[in-house]
Amino acid sequence: MRDVLVASGEYGQAQDYAQKAVDKDKKSPDALQALALSISGQGDHAHAEQVFARALDLWPEGRDRTPIVNNLAMSQAAQGKITQARATMALATGQALESETYQTNRALLATLA
Repeated sequence: MRDVLVASGEYGQAQDYAQKAVDKDKKSPDALQALALSISGQGDHAHAEQVFARALDLWPEGRDRTPIVNNLAMSQAAQGKITQARATMALATGQALESETYQTNRALLATLA
């Protein structure tokens, strides 16, 4: 449900659902990422960055990191932390490097001062 709410722009409601999921399992990278997306959608990129970073720390080894790396980097970029965002994008490995989203966001970051 929270993913549908995020996709439809209902960030406040999505945050409520995601927070409940995090409260049930504080080590769920998926719940943390959903929470961070809802926070980011409301424009609180500093808080979203913190939550994305926690999700990345808990991200399972061997799982595609493209979504979390991209989201964390874009949250950093939204705050003007371009150098940090570029460093975050450099964390992507394997199949993430071939992702269209990764390539687009990496190119975007390259154009920013």
